Amino acid sequence: LHGFGIHDFRITCESGTFDRRDGVKDSNTFSSLRCAMNTVGFSDDEIMRILLVISGLLHMSNLSFLESSGDSVTVNESNSLECILNIFGVDKKSLTNALCKVRLTLGSEVVTKNLSLDSSE
Repeated sequence: LHGFGIHDFRITCESGTFDRRDGVKDSNTFSSLRCAMNTVGFSDDEIMRILLVISGLLHMSNLSFLESSGDSVTVNESNSLECILNIFGVDKKSLTNALCKVRLTLGSEVVTKNLSLDSSE
């Protein structure tokens, strides 16, 4: 999680679901999960890749967007943004294009349209 904890992610912090009321320790369930993944045949490398994707998604919940020139939107700079770029191996421009634009096929022509700030979030 690159130095982040459960309280640092919007998706977990705002949901209020990280406080266990049943007395079960997350470290125990995580160990059980890893054991189950090994049992069904996931290699250690596959498990690590799955956990990296989960980490990336947690960081993506922290992204925010800014209106930039004209009708375009861009991804706001943050510590989570740097983690996402590293985890998924993409650059900021590619991520911004994927999250802030949509490609439309109109007949035989492909048009790229900027999403609004509301649509990007």
